[in-house]
Amino acid sequence: MSNDDTGTDNAIDINLLELINIAANSMDQLFIRAPKEQAKTIFKTLKNGKTHHLGKVKIAGVIEPTVSINLDYSEFCGPGFNFDVFTQALSAMLRQLAAKFKAKGDMNILPGENNSQLIHVPGIVKTADQFNVLVFAIELGQLQSINFRLMFIDPEQYPELSTAQQPSDQPPAH
Repeated sequence: MSNDDTGTDNAIDINLLELINIAANSMDQLFIRAPKEQAKTIFKTLKNGKTHHLGKVKIAGVIEPTVSINLDYSEFCGPGFNFDVFTQALSAMLRQLAAKFKAKGDMNILPGENNSQLIHVPGIVKTADQFNVLVFAIELGQLQSINFRLMFIDPEQYPELSTAQQPSDQPPAH
């Protein structure tokens, strides 16, 4: 990635697909496979704006950053944000990720600020005629710590969802 003035390579090769897999497996273990009460406790921690620490991961055999997970649901639309809605959206996202891995498909990774990577493989959930969309980012920072940030994003970014909300017996609005 970069060379210093001495000509030696200081870059660390980070396999993003491996990190996506670690993130997906961690989320599956924390919220889907774990006993419901244990998963709910972690969910409440995240819902309260706190970070849940997952441990450490070795990268490229060179560094061992701490890994954590947090949740931003500030763009969740409508009432009723709770554990069940969260796990439905998360399950949908994890199914999409699994299908992409199996098909060796594009993970739709979008670079962000501060060395973060948005994994735009959405989990979509519908409650009370309102769609919500869950995605996650891997925040690498300076590699001392890695954060998996789960985020509900504005469903208005997906015009196909607003079309899906229209009653089928009425013509689309012009």
